[in-house]
Amino acid sequence: MYRRCSAHLSVLYDDISFFIAAPNLQGLQDPDGSLERLLRESEILRQAFGHLFDYVIVNNDIDETIVQLEQIAEKLPVCPQWLPVSWVY
Repeated sequence: MYRRCSAHLSVLYDDISFFIAAPNLQGLQDPDGSLERLLRESEILRQAFGHLFDYVIVNNDIDETIVQLEQIAEKLPVCPQWLPVSWVY
């Protein structure tokens, strides 16, 4: 008879996916158009694959983005996470 122990099951975690979106262009200088292109491509990716991401963070300020990532990471151990039933049984 095979017996699962709770310690074994506690190491199972679901992958968490983030989409770090391009910043808004307001107040930014973009002489060569690269930021505008980045914003366009970021929006295309978000529209096509946004449903696959657990979190979307707009990177308007790198320090704020890091704080948001840290806040999400801190609450992951206490938040319920989805796992495919086949991973448990």
